[in-house]
Parts: sequence; structure tokens; C-alpha cells
Amino acid sequence: MADEDRQKVVLGSASAMHVAIERPGFRALVNDEMASLILPRGTGCIIGKLFAKFGPARSISPEDQEEGDRIASQSVAGLINRYWGEYVACFLQPRGVTILRDPGAACPCYYLRLVDGYAIASDISLLVEFKFLRPHVAWDQIPRYLSAKDLPFEHTGLQGVRELLAGTTLTVSNDRAEIALAWSPWDHVERDAPPESEDLPARLWRTVHQCVRSAVSDIDSGLLMLSGGLDSSVVASCLAGAATQISAMTMVSSDAYGDERQYAQEMASHQGLHLHEHHYSLDDIDLSKSVAARLPKPVAAIHELALYSAVVRRCREIGASAVITGNGGDNVFYNSSSVRPFFDRLKDDGFSVGAFHTFNDICSITRVSSGKALKAIASFALRPRHEYVWERETSFLDAALTASLRKTTYDHAWLSSPPGAAVGKLGHIAFLLRMQNHIEGYLRSDDLPVINPLTSQPVLELALAIPTWRQFEGGINRSVVRRAFQQHLPPLILDRRQKGSPGGFALSIIEAKATEIRERLLDGELVRRRFLDGGAIDHALRQGPAIGLGYMRLLSFLDIEAWIRNWEEGQTNAP
Repeated sequence: MADEDRQKVVLGSASAMHVAIERPGFRALVNDEMASLILPRGTGCIIGKLFAKFGPARSISPEDQEEGDRIASQSVAGLINRYWGEYVACFLQPRGVTILRDPGAACPCYYLRLVDGYAIASDISLLVEFKFLRPHVAWDQIPRYLSAKDLPFEHTGLQGVRELLAGTTLTVSNDRAEIALAWSPWDHVERDAPPESEDLPARLWRTVHQCVRSAVSDIDSGLLMLSGGLDSSVVASCLAGAATQISAMTMVSSDAYGDERQYAQEMASHQGLHLHEHHYSLDDIDLSKSVAARLPKPVAAIHELALYSAVVRRCREIGASAVITGNGGDNVFYNSSSVRPFFDRLKDDGFSVGAFHTFNDICSITRVSSGKALKAIASFALRPRHEYVWERETSFLDAALTASLRKTTYDHAWLSSPPGAAVGKLGHIAFLLRMQNHIEGYLRSDDLPVINPLTSQPVLELALAIPTWRQFEGGINRSVVRRAFQQHLPPLILDRRQKGSPGGFALSIIEAKATEIRERLLDGELVRRRFLDGGAIDHALRQGPAIGLGYMRLLSFLDIEAWIRNWEEGQTNAP
């Protein structure tokens, strides 16, 4: 690549690129399928889909210069306050550029420091393709993925590659770079708190409905992942009457806990959707392939290969151009069993009848006695509540690594709560962080965007404004959501409390491929570099069906091993 091409670059999400905007020291490239709104007078561009918070349920057209003028005049703050979407925004200044990633984390954004600038991409493979990056595993970051893979972090698992986190800006000026928080969840906990007189369920229904309809407005056909759980059913109900052609799909495993067809069929029938039923297959599991092969961070578990392989096949069979999910709903609507909401109720109402009701609600949801609940509340009350300590997973880790992790602090700007903040909201915000590494979607390499409407910025902001204890009312989890959609869901779905799981299928992988798993883990890099305790893994594998919940950790380790080999050997093709 010529020297003049090695400048600050913003890249789209496919290899067929064209120049969207260019000026000295800056070039933005996008693929033909990716929308880009060019701001007037060359002041910047918005790459991706953008929607007005208060407007029709459709994306803003690249030809809509009135919106472009408005965004250019208001810059970052105006974009965040008036719009939402799946985007990375670029604002050009006389001596630099500011890059903003959307607060919902829908559009990936990775960046790399060059000798003479920065390269920024929504697909890490582009940094390799454009020869900006020769990928090498950042071994010092691997322990974090082994112990806290759900926490978004600026440093990735590849040397030199960083992630621009959700709602954050990167400003490059005079060869200096500065990271700043442009959107904070705490701004919506108090500022947007709905008044008691407001019909909150109705407002939530309108917001979710608008976001779902907007998110699918640009696709001709979509495949909805429908488990029959509350979240996917909420999304399904919002698709009624949409111009987009929708089919539904549910995954089935051989055990009763993994067979949710009764619920999926009920919801599909209610909505008039054709439902495709697919069984998880061991034939789709290749232990040499990582689910996260095209990501710069090892955040997956290898049993997910079966899900994504089945989804790709079905989309190709029916011609679907996108996958639609209810992912993130548990996080956004705080489906928790914590005692934190009790303290939020005390903060709002003091020791009142309402606080007593919230206490009973927590007992009902957690299915514990009042004595056990009181003990948990007393234990929590003794903790320092000014900070959130991110729990580490240390099972199967080498003893020396475990000891060193005790001295390490994992943090995120969103976890820095203001004085007097509601402790339940701190837990809620931690829930929001836990979903971000997993909503990017593993199907981009198959040109299948994954649409997660429940993680949209307007839904996030309203959910943050709802007091945590209101999501527990009546001893029912996600109570406000259920009330919001009670006229749109069949009783079987509305009253459902249990969730299904592919755990039975995941365990069958351990049983069916025990010999290969043993070889890959015990002879792998993670044991060789003393990240994992080979003896503990060997003992667990000898347990067979009695292995317990440890099998999920092993499946995660297997994906990390495959991810390491994919990058170290240059095999970055997605599964």
C-alpha cells in the first residue's frame, strides 16, 4: 500500500469498498451495502443505520440532507440525544477527527495505532486485508478472557488492537488520541425517571414497538430466532403487520429442558408465522473452529457452532437477509435474583409498606424463605456499596494465575456510580455490560447481520429509568415488560417463568468427543502456558456425566484454544 494511503482510515464491514469521504489525513471507506450519511461541507459521516428517536419507523436516508445539516450542527451530543442506531460516526475538525460508537454497541469498532495515524474498522479482518495488522495473540490479555470474558474492555486479545467501547469517542488531534465517555447510563437513571402518574407499560410498549419496526425496516426478509421465551416473543409481537417478510426458527435438543417447541409453536401460531424446527447436531461441531474466529476477542463457547451453522443454512434456504433475535432482553429488563432492588425501594420510599412488598416479591422470585432473604439482605448491607466488584471465574485456572488475579482490578467507566446512586441500578448496569461482547453477532462473515432490537438505545434509556423494584412487582420477573405486552402475547407465553437451555446438547459434546477434547485442552496453549490447571481438567473429564456445570467452562476453553490457533496460524475464516 502506498505511503499516502497509510492515513487515518475508517473502514466498513466488507471487502468491496468505496470512498465515502476524504480530506487530507482522513479517508472513510464503506462497502456498497452499508449505508453512509455524508454530513454537509465534508464535516463528517455516519456509517451504518441511523434512526430518529422521534420520527417514522425507518432509517434515515443518505439523501436526507436536512437530517445531515441537523447532525452536523449539533455534533456528538446532538447525535446521541436525537438519534439512535447501528453506527459509527465521524466528525471532522480543522486539526483532527472524533469517532463515536453508538451507545447500544450494535456496530463494532476496533482501532489500531499506526506509525503515522490510526486505522479503524468495524471488521477486524479488514485491518489484516489492508495490511495494517499482522495479527498476534496478546498473551497478557488471555487471563482476562479466562476469568471475566463478559466484561467489555478496551484492550482486545490481539496485540495492538483496541476496541472503542459503546457510547465512547476517540478523538485524534495533532497526533494525540483521547478517549472520552459521550453517553453514560447514569444520565438516564435519574434524569429520565418516569413520573408515578405515567402509564409506564404503555410507554414501554411504544418504545419497544418503534425500535423493532425501525430495526427491520430496511430488510426484505428476516429469520426470527423464536424460543417462545418472553424476550423473543415480545419481538415477534412487534413484527405483526411489518412489511418485512418474517420466518421463525427454534432450536431443539434431545433433553426436555432444551425442547421449547411448545412455547415457540404457541407464539408462532399466535402471530401467523411459519416456524422452522431444528435439532442441534454434533455434526456441526468442529473443535478446530472457533465461533469467534473473526473477532479480536475470544468470547464464545464452542457448542454455539451448532446454532450458528443451523441459522446460516436456514437463511440460505429461505433467502433471509438478516437474523432477528430477542437477545439482551434479560439484561435490559434486569431479570435478576439479586436483593439489590430492596435497597432501591428503601432509597425511594424508606421503611414503608412498599418496601415490605418488595421484600416479599424478592422472596417469591428467588423462591427462598424470608429468613434466608433477610440474611442475604444483611450480608449485602455490610458490603461497601460505592463500587461494583466484577466477579472472576477461577475454576480450572492454574493456582499461580488465580493468585495473581486477586491483585488485579477489572473495571469499566459505567461501573463508577455517582454518590448516592441506587445500588440496584449499579447491578442493572453491570447486566448491560455483560451482554455487549455477545450481541455483535458471529454471522457477519456470512453477510448475515444480526438485529437485536431490545438492546436499542431508546429501550436501554427507558429501562434504565424504571426503578429496579418495579421489575419485581407482584413477585414476577420483568413485571413491567409483561404488563406492557399482556394484550399482545398468549397466556402460555405471558405466564412462562422457566427458561430453556442447550445445556443438554453442550454436555453431549463432552461425552461424544471426550478423547479429542482431552488432547486439545491438555496439549493446548492454555495448559502449556500455565493459564489452566491440566490436572483439574483431566479430573473433570474423567467424571463423565457427573461433571456438573464445569462442562460450560471447558467448552469456553475449547473455543479459546481454537481462536488462538485460528489467529496464530492465519486461519481467520469464520466457521
